[in-house]
Amino acid sequence: MLSSRRASAPESPEALSVLDLDSGVLTPLTAGLPGRQKEPAYQQSVDLAVTAPPTGPRVEAGSSVSLTVTVTNHGPSPSPRTTFTADVPPGVRLDSLTIPSGPCPTGSPQCDLGVLAPGASVPVTVGLTGVTTGEQRVGWSVTGSVVDPSPSDNAAGTVVPVDAVTPPPTPTPTPTVTPAVPPAPAPPASSPPAPAPAPPVPAPPRAGPGLTVAAQPNPGFVGGRVVVTYTVHNGKNALATGLRLRLGLPAGIPAGPLPAGCGNGVCALGDLAPGASTVVRVVLAPDKALRARITGTLTTTGTDADPSDNTARTSLRILRPEIVAVPNVGKPGFVTSVRGKDFPPGAPVTLTWKPGITAAAPPVVPGSDMTFTGQLLILFKDRTGPRTITAKGPGFSPVTTTFLVVSGSIGPPDEVVRR
Repeated sequence: MLSSRRASAPESPEALSVLDLDSGVLTPLTAGLPGRQKEPAYQQSVDLAVTAPPTGPRVEAGSSVSLTVTVTNHGPSPSPRTTFTADVPPGVRLDSLTIPSGPCPTGSPQCDLGVLAPGASVPVTVGLTGVTTGEQRVGWSVTGSVVDPSPSDNAAGTVVPVDAVTPPPTPTPTPTVTPAVPPAPAPPASSPPAPAPAPPVPAPPRAGPGLTVAAQPNPGFVGGRVVVTYTVHNGKNALATGLRLRLGLPAGIPAGPLPAGCGNGVCALGDLAPGASTVVRVVLAPDKALRARITGTLTTTGTDADPSDNTARTSLRILRPEIVAVPNVGKPGFVTSVRGKDFPPGAPVTLTWKPGITAAAPPVVPGSDMTFTGQLLILFKDRTGPRTITAKGPGFSPVTTTFLVVSGSIGPPDEVVRR
C-alpha cells in the first residue's frame, strides 16, 4: 500500500493505492473519498485467548482438586507482560497457580507469563480446595501490555461443584406405583383465524452494551487480595462500537497495574459482536480495614438500546483479623485458648509464639462466621516471661497478641504465689 497525489499539481491531495508486486498493477483504493489519505502507521496487534473446561471435577468440602487453563497468543505479534488472573469465589480456596517454568507467587491470584510468542500457549495448573457446598464459578482472564482488538475471548469460566462430605448410604424405600391417567379428549377443531395484517417494517437493530461489576472475596481481608471484575456485555442485535469504560476504584486501597488500553482510569475496549462480552479485572491489595464503593461507567459512540445499564456499583468491606489469648497468662503445663475473629473462612491458620517452644499442632480453620478457637501448650521447663503469639495463613497479614508465662500460680485477687 502506498500514497500518491491524485494529480500532478503540488497541492493535489494524496490518495491510497495498492501495488501488486508480481504484476506491477496499481489499483486505486481511496480515489472516491474526499480529503487526504496517508499510509497507516504500523501498530502491534495480539489476539490473546483463554481456554478452560466449562465444568471442573467434583470435590468434597475440605478436599483439593486441580484443573488446567490454557492461555494462547494467536498473534500476529508477541504479547509482552502477559498476566493471567484467577477470580475465585469464597466457596473455594485458591491454593496454587503453576506454569511450566515453576509456581507463581503464593497468595496472589495473578501469574506473570512473560512474553508470549505468536502461536505459543501456556498451560496454567490451578489448585483449588472446596470450602462451601454448591456450584462455585471461577473466572479466568488474561491481559498484556499490547491492546487486544478482539477481547471477547480473553476470559472464561469454570464451574467447580463442591459436595458435602459423603454420608453413609441409607436404604431407599420402594416407590409407589401410580396408575396412569388417560389423556383428556382433544377439543373440536375451530375455524382458522383471520390472517393478521402485515407487520410494519422494523427499525434498524440497535446494540445493547451494558456493565456489571463484582468484587471477590467480599469482605476482603488486610494483607490479602481482592479481584474486581468489570464485565461488559452486548445484546444480540448489533455490533457495539466505540466502547470506553471508566473505572471507579476505591482511593484508599492500593491497586495492581491496569490492563492494556487503560490509562487515567479509563479503558478503551474493542468492538463487541452481538451476544459477546469481555472483562476488565483489577487486583486490589488492601492494607487497612475500611468500607468502600466500587463503580464503573460505560460509554459508547455507537447505538445503545438501553443506556440505563451502563453504570454499575458494588460495596466492598475490608476486615482486619484479630486474635486474643484467654487467659493471657499461664505457667508451664498450662494450655491457653487463642480466639480469632474476622479471618478468611476455610483458610488454615497456624499459631506460633516467640520466645519459647511451640508444640506441634495442626492448623485451625475458621468457619463461615470467620472465627476460630485454637490452643497453645506451654511446655514444662519452657522459659518464662512475656512472649508474642502470631497467627499466619493464606489470604491475610500475620496478626499478633501478647502472652505472659509465669513460674508460679495465679489466684484471686490476681496474686502470683511463688514456690
